[in-house]
Amino acid sequence: MNSLLFQSLSRISKLYISVVLLCIMSATTADADEIVTLPDGRVIKLNENGSYRFIKKSHQDQDSYVKILEPKFKITYESQKIRAVRFMPRFENVQPKTILGIKFSATFVNSFGDTIYEFSSIHENKLNYKEYTTTTLSFAFKEILDRDNEPFEKLLPLVESENATISIVVDSISFEDRTIVDFR
Repeated sequence: MNSLLFQSLSRISKLYISVVLLCIMSATTADADEIVTLPDGRVIKLNENGSYRFIKKSHQDQDSYVKILEPKFKITYESQKIRAVRFMPRFENVQPKTILGIKFSATFVNSFGDTIYEFSSIHENKLNYKEYTTTTLSFAFKEILDRDNEPFEKLLPLVESENATISIVVDSISFEDRTIVDFR
């Protein structure tokens, strides 16, 4: 029996074992949320409800969780008279846990390096391992007639010239197993 148990545990990653043990210790010793530093320097917030969240990770670490693919960026017609600039971020899950949501920030930059527009949002479609987002997730910046300085007006020249640089940064990822990883 001990041999079988040892073989099963050896298949589980060191991180998972550490987190499970920390959660068990926290559940028996703490009544409130607790912050724990792992031996490798990563910091975890253990929540009262048994979930946990990695904190203080850098944006460089996001590459081990999700790959940012080339976004779609185009003009569409919402009606015969109203146009919209549509922005479709695209992500690929590159690790074996199922992603439920991705918080991200997008920055649109012109050919001079000037930031034209910034916004933050959430992608909340399930992404299994090696799956990538489809173009069904999109953000429409609609044309508002007789108004200047709206997102549509700012983004339209970038779309028309096909000269935009779009920087997408992942702020946090939530997983099916209730883990949340923060990169902020």
